[in-house]
Amino acid sequence: MRDTLMPARNPRLTLTLPAGIYRAFEWWAEREGSKSSAIASSLIENFVRERVNAGQIPFELLEPEPEQPSEVIAPEARESLQQFLSVLASGKCPDMGQLSILAHDLDLDEDTLSELCDRVTREGTTNGV
Repeated sequence: MRDTLMPARNPRLTLTLPAGIYRAFEWWAEREGSKSSAIASSLIENFVRERVNAGQIPFELLEPEPEQPSEVIAPEARESLQQFLSVLASGKCPDMGQLSILAHDLDLDEDTLSELCDRVTREGTTNGV
C-alpha cells in the first residue's frame, strides 16, 4: 500500500501583472464564473500548445514526467500549515503573502484558503474546534 494520499502536484507559476490588467482579468474571470487561476492556466496552456504545434517548442517537453510519490504533508509545508492554523485559531486571517506560500506548499488554490479565512473570521468561531 502506498503511504501517500495526494498525487504529485503540478508545478506552480507566480505572475505579476499591472494593477489595471489584474482588475480586468479578475472581472473577466468573475463574469465567466471561473477562478482567475483556472483561466490563466488555460490561456498559458493553449498558448504553449499553439507554439508546440507551430514547431517553436519541442513536442517532447509536453510529455508528463514520471509521477513521484509525495508525502501526505511535505516537510516544507508543515511549518506554513502550523503558522496558518495558529493565526486562524486566534480568529484572524494571515496576510495574502502567507496564504500564497501555504497555498503553494499544499498545492491548493489561494482562493480556497482565503474563503476558509473569511468563513472563520466572519463566523468568529471554528465550531468549537
